[in-house]
Formats: sequence, structure tokens, C-alpha cells
Amino acid sequence: ASCFLGMQPGHKHFRALAESRQIHEIEGVLIYRFSSNLFFANAGVLQQDIEQELERRGNIKAVILDASGIGSMDITAADRIEILYKSLKEQGISLKKRGIKFYITEHSREVNDQMRKLGIGYLIEEGCVRRTIYIALKDMGIKRPYPLEGGVDNEERSASRKRVDNRMQEFVWAFGSDTE
Repeated sequence: ASCFLGMQPGHKHFRALAESRQIHEIEGVLIYRFSSNLFFANAGVLQQDIEQELERRGNIKAVILDASGIGSMDITAADRIEILYKSLKEQGISLKKRGIKFYITEHSREVNDQMRKLGIGYLIEEGCVRRTIYIALKDMGIKRPYPLEGGVDNEERSASRKRVDNRMQEFVWAFGSDTE
């Protein structure tokens, strides 16, 4: 399973955009969670999902891969990650430099060891590997409250306001998105 992540205004945690219309993308940042070991049969899906979303959204400055669900990867997956990284960094279809930053976050230390063994350990040295999504955003100079797409207000909410928002999420979860 995979999904794109965003944030509910006034909250601190990243959640699947598909959960609710109240979840918004971080401005200029594509966050993608891939929840499976990465190997020859599914590595193309990861690459394709990200490239399609880049086309849809445009104006992206960074791609963050939430690899919390990736416990291992094979050589084909490492090759796909490298191809994706180079295409983001170097040139896109229009032959203009893209200059999109790429981060891999939230994964276990073992995945870093595998990346080194599979020949993409240089991504760690180049700063593409960060422990958390928050650290990757901070590395880009994006601070809380994170700017949301479409200029949606993302000011910190009081605890009572969060409880109301959480209750709404509970209803949406239980009864569907038309509940809103």
C-alpha cells in the first residue's frame, strides 16, 4: 500500500491525503509513503506514482519518501531509487534542470546498510537520507507551522479545537467522507 501525505491544519502529524478533504499537501513538497518491502516487482510503482504526481502538481521543490514501511530493498529497487533521484536532481522532460531535492526518511537503520551494499550509499553522504520527515523539511528551511497548498491557514490550534477536529475525523472515518 502506498499513499501521498499531507497535514490537517493546526495539527502536527502527517496523514494520508485520501483520508479527508481536511488533509492538505505541504506547499511545494510531495510526501509519499510506501508501505512494503521494495523489490523488482513493485519498485516501478513507486517511481511511476511519484512521477505522475509531479506532473499533476507541478512546482515541487522536494520529494520526501516516507520509507517507514520499507524493511528491505533489492538491487532493482536500488537502481529505481537512483534513477528517480537523478531525474529529480538533473533534468526533466523539458531538458530544464529540475533541481528537486529528494529525501528518504523514517526507515530503519538496516535499510541504510542495504543502500550501502547495493551501491546507493552515496545518497546518505549527499544528505538525501534523513531520520524523519520533519528533519527533511527543516533541512529545506521549511519550519512549523508548515505552509499548506492553496494558502490554507495552518496556525496552531488549541487543545479543545483539536478535540473537535479529531471528533470530526472519527465521524468521517466511521461514516465516510460525505459526513463532513
